Amino acid sequence: MGFVLPLQPSAAEKRARDLMRKARADVNRLEGAEAAMQEGDISTAGLIFTRLAARRPSTKTTETAKERLAQLRELAKQEVTAIDEHLAALGQSYAQSANDPQAVPNTAEIAEAFKDYARLVRQFRNVPGINLETHVRKQSVKPHFAVVINEPSARQLWELGQQQEEEGFACCAVRVYEKAAQLVPAPSARSAVERLGVLKKDPQVVASVSICRELEWCHRTYSKAERLLEFKPTEARQLFTEIVRRAPKTSEVYRFARGQLR
Repeated sequence: MGFVLPLQPSAAEKRARDLMRKARADVNRLEGAEAAMQEGDISTAGLIFTRLAARRPSTKTTETAKERLAQLRELAKQEVTAIDEHLAALGQSYAQSANDPQAVPNTAEIAEAFKDYARLVRQFRNVPGINLETHVRKQSVKPHFAVVINEPSARQLWELGQQQEEEGFACCAVRVYEKAAQLVPAPSARSAVERLGVLKKDPQVVASVSICRELEWCHRTYSKAERLLEFKPTEARQLFTEIVRRAPKTSEVYRFARGQLR
């Protein structure tokens, strides 16, 4: 939840494999990687440059590949710095207006900046010596950025919790609000924290949440015990026994666990 970094697309690896297979000589592979780099396909270029740079013994092609990787690292540094500086300016502007109750972060620009970060992560993930993911995560937890980045996920959880309450599932709503609360300082996360405080004052809700947690543990443990039956029957039996001890006697998981023990 919150800001999610993009997964590496498989297209880059496929293109790199195809290019390496078709170009038998390293010099031709280098040319292909340089062409990909010029096209802006840094992900594919990074894979090929890395493989060529690792060749032993070292050749002119190997050294050129190392130079290209150094150039890509410098390019990534420049682009990240530009985004960092833009976000720093936005953060400073918001901090200066902190005493203004009407002040809000520049949501659109902050969101766009993190989209730019995500683009760089996709582009440079295959270039060794760059750890963009860690840098972006550190940026995303700064309060004046987190309030923007976390809000979409927090809002989704808040709305789900509200729906569950309307349908009479307060125990499920509590579990959802607890997840949303982890996304503070997002506005919807703050709403979830406030609602949690109210719900947890109700003894019936607290009791139902406790039962819900126990049932969840029992179902998860039952699945684990089933997997152990064939190879570790003694350990599986111990788990079924614990489920029978903890599960409500009216529940299906209690009945199934007792059946396994028989």
